[in-house]
Amino acid sequence: MITIMFAVIVALQLLDAATTYYSLAKLGARESNPVARFAMDKLGILPALVLLKSAVVGVFIAFTYPLWFYAVVAALYAGVVGNNAYVIYKIKSGD
Repeated sequence: MITIMFAVIVALQLLDAATTYYSLAKLGARESNPVARFAMDKLGILPALVLLKSAVVGVFIAFTYPLWFYAVVAALYAGVVGNNAYVIYKIKSGD
């Protein structure tokens, strides 16, 4: 089950990176996470996303966590991806 949850977290990282890149680079949105915004200001959007998402996945490779922790992290990132989709919708609909 942990292997499945790890795969879900990796998939959510990819979705977060894709939706974040699209909203920032293509639609002109603003990053609200100050750590990510700092990294993007220093490295650029794509390199910062690769670095940050690799770090999250790396932590899950390097350490073992209980199943509930994977579920909480997956739920949080599902919320992030959902918010990104909402931001994209709002920008594209002109609201």
